[in-house]
Amino acid sequence: MIGRVVFILIIIFLVMSPIIIAVANQIDLNKEVQSPYLNGLITACGIFVAFITASVVSKAQDLDSFDFFMMRCTLLLFTGSIVRLSYALIVDNHPTILDLLLFSSTLILASVTAWNIMHTLFRKSHSITK
Repeated sequence: MIGRVVFILIIIFLVMSPIIIAVANQIDLNKEVQSPYLNGLITACGIFVAFITASVVSKAQDLDSFDFFMMRCTLLLFTGSIVRLSYALIVDNHPTILDLLLFSSTLILASVTAWNIMHTLFRKSHSITK
């Protein structure tokens, strides 16, 4: 139980690290960002989240409830990032550093989710063979 709580705290720290770094360096989160920087990050996040979703669907019977929880959090953060970017583009006519940070956090959470899914599948495949 303690190990799971520590793991969740590490995940929260990793996901929040882009925002923590920006705030610690007193970067204006509403500063305009050039589109090419954001386009690659959006594409990477979208592909990664789609890949993880496909793996969760195909291996659903082998995954733990925590894997599904992490996948839901990843999808929620990705959807929130898209909604925030849409708002910024509609209202402000430009993306901001906050949008960039949200997609960076999504990519970090997707990476941790993929790692956790691989760990679960590895653990279960080795417990069957022994």
